[in-house]
Amino acid sequence: MLLLLSLCLFGAGDAQAQSRSATPISGHYPGGHTGLLAGETPPEGLGFFTFTKLSDPGNLKDAQGNTIGATNKTTVAQISGIAWHTDYKIAGMTWGGLLAIPFNDDFNRPTGQSGSSSGFGLGDIVFVPLAFYGISPHFDYQIGAGVWAPSGSFTPGSKNNHGSGFWEAIYTLGGAYYPDGNRKSFNLSAVLRIEQNFTQRHTDIHVGDNVVMDWGIGSPLLPLDETHKHIVRVGVTGFAATQFTRETGSNAALDTSFYRVFALGPEFNYFYPDWKLKFLFRPQWEFDARNTTEGMTYWFAISHSFGHI
Repeated sequence: MLLLLSLCLFGAGDAQAQSRSATPISGHYPGGHTGLLAGETPPEGLGFFTFTKLSDPGNLKDAQGNTIGATNKTTVAQISGIAWHTDYKIAGMTWGGLLAIPFNDDFNRPTGQSGSSSGFGLGDIVFVPLAFYGISPHFDYQIGAGVWAPSGSFTPGSKNNHGSGFWEAIYTLGGAYYPDGNRKSFNLSAVLRIEQNFTQRHTDIHVGDNVVMDWGIGSPLLPLDETHKHIVRVGVTGFAATQFTRETGSNAALDTSFYRVFALGPEFNYFYPDWKLKFLFRPQWEFDARNTTEGMTYWFAISHSFGHI
């Protein structure tokens, strides 16, 4: 009887271990969402944006960078929202914010634990009510704070989740640098996003905190015609992401070492000033991943400025 009981307990423990992911859960923010001039001060007014993210998570890597296995899953997300920038000032900086609502066919966890989906569903909504922007002759700079809500459907172990199942506070610090002071010329930009993650519901997993830095190096504006009705800007973009606190809880990952991943790729922007429209295409290849997935992402976006509020 003791032997039978021991075997049952061992089997139960092994089943529980198998249900735990190999690598930690990451925060909500998708690295690379912003690229060229990510840290610029936007024009005053109300704007609309919609992003399409096509992601191939590629291979799952362990803490030493060795491939654990292929994810065999491509996911699609549609992220739309509004952003505003007013002339109201606090401490010399103007106030703005944004609201973004995503829909996806599958919430792609960085652990690579994705599955088949029955179709598009509401993802996790982000609301940033506090965004402050400043301008100097050679710099734009910004700070902000917001929240990511677990609005997408989530059931532990489900192959059809559209959300993460946990709340997050997100803090932003960034800027853009114009060496000659001309905002239509060569530029460098970077935005740091710190994600304070909370406990995932029904799993007892307290998700570790992480930081993501998007960056870009952009060319001057390049008119395609003499009247400047068609303008492009090209450049190189990338991101770096890493954890800085460990995931904890009874169902935490089998390896809770800090994850990290880097990415690099070109970006192409097209502007149609008469309609205040901007189109962008940004592919990014990930590399040197540890304890997370390593694949690639394609970003397509359209944004429109309605002008002053």
